[in-house]
Amino acid sequence: MNKKILTILLLLIAVSTIAIVSAADTQTVGGVEFNIPEGYTYDKESVDVFLQSFEDDSALNDAGVFKNSDDEILVIIVYNDTPETDFPDDYKLENKTINNKTGTFATASSRINVGFLYQDGDKYIAIQAMDEDTIKATIK
Repeated sequence: MNKKILTILLLLIAVSTIAIVSAADTQTVGGVEFNIPEGYTYDKESVDVFLQSFEDDSALNDAGVFKNSDDEILVIIVYNDTPETDFPDDYKLENKTINNKTGTFATASSRINVGFLYQDGDKYIAIQAMDEDTIKATIK
């Protein structure tokens, strides 16, 4: 009887692990892989508009915009240059580690989204999303 229970338990764990893994879509932005949560899709038009607004900034190399019906995830990749971090006064900045990435977590009472900026080799990566849990799910 114990073997049957153990077998069923292991099977349930295996099935739930497969469901969790398939719930995220791996996307590459600027050579970095991210887990994009289920329900979000890549929005090329928004990426093009975003990148055009930074045409004069040679440090900004790539971006990804992923949208669902209620929210979006913005991923920005900056190379070889410390990105500008001149936030408005109402931003609260704190050093934080998310998924083994240490960086700056930004929140503001006047904004509905939060942001996380961290360095990965010669790249600075900024992720903006509705909440910290979405950022955590996105970082691979």
